[in-house]
Amino acid sequence: MKKTPVLILAALALSGGTAFADYDWQKPHAKVLPGGDLAWAPEAWKTPKLAHPRYIDFDGGDDAKDGKTPATAWPIAASSRER
Repeated sequence: MKKTPVLILAALALSGGTAFADYDWQKPHAKVLPGGDLAWAPEAWKTPKLAHPRYIDFDGGDDAKDGKTPATAWPIAASSRER
């Protein structure tokens, strides 16, 4: 019975972590051609759609507003304000 944890860990290591989410950096972005050259095949960036988008107006934004509509836009992104 003491071999079971070792077998489970070995299976996870050999599986390449497929039990976890696939991240962009885990995907191959090139193939090695028979002559040794690389054939690049990067994917275009896909911006995720947010459940609650926020609006930014650098000139007319107001920190006191909620940023949920163009009329209540922030002057900068919230992540910039938190730094």
